[in-house]
Amino acid sequence: MKKLLMATDLSARSDRALQRALALAHQLGATLEVIHIVSDTVPVSIAEQYQASARTTIEQLLASLPLAANVKPEIAIIRGHDYEEILYHAQETGAELIVLGITRHIAYELFRGTTAERIIRIGDLPVLLVKDPVARNYERVLVATDNSPAAQRALECAAAIAPDAEFHLLHTVHVPFTGFLGPESQAQIRQEQERNFRNAFEKGIRAQVEQLGNGGLRATFHIEEGGILSVIRDQAERLKADLLAIGSHGRFSLRHSIIGTVAGNLLSDPPVDVLATKAW
Repeated sequence: MKKLLMATDLSARSDRALQRALALAHQLGATLEVIHIVSDTVPVSIAEQYQASARTTIEQLLASLPLAANVKPEIAIIRGHDYEEILYHAQETGAELIVLGITRHIAYELFRGTTAERIIRIGDLPVLLVKDPVARNYERVLVATDNSPAAQRALECAAAIAPDAEFHLLHTVHVPFTGFLGPESQAQIRQEQERNFRNAFEKGIRAQVEQLGNGGLRATFHIEEGGILSVIRDQAERLKADLLAIGSHGRFSLRHSIIGTVAGNLLSDPPVDVLATKAW
């Protein structure tokens, strides 16, 4: 990725997203543009003063961040309707990734309709939601995958922003009919199902992994049984992941993502930074 776009609302919670965007731009040798949207409902006379003040605020913040001197980000203050202008500007400037801050930890029902949710739901670009303080480049990436096109793009985008990281590819599986069997039979069938699926799953995705990065990614495959949301959160904690990558199928609803409505729960209350992508 060579062109990044970071959208800020000038709040303190956007600071971590800006720091991560600067770190990524520096790491990848990419350009960075910082954008702030001024509502088109604000009167023109007030908007002009606010735009000047917003630019000054961003310039002062950048001046306090050492990486900004190397990255030299551009600043754009635009009037319009938040998510629409962000998506339009990203398309017009050829941005390859949109970086946003986490507004707050809220319920999935309240997350719907936020700027972040609309950008992810309506747009086609990968979106990085930054939750955690920036101490270093991403080191451990957890990719929730079913080997679908959406999941494959999530892996590709994660590899693009964290090429040197350790990757963990996670898939959840359900073993049917075990409730009708004894404990020994359950264990035997479970092991056989997992072995068969692992062989098919790894064969299909290992070729993609080997094509990514410099000589392939450092990737470990995990197949776990259980509820998708709880498995993802448990694995993120166990592996000490600092980035979670998820893919979404549908243009119009997060309910069509590879992990169903779980996507909304992860995005509204993420365990770590989240990279959300769409299938091509």
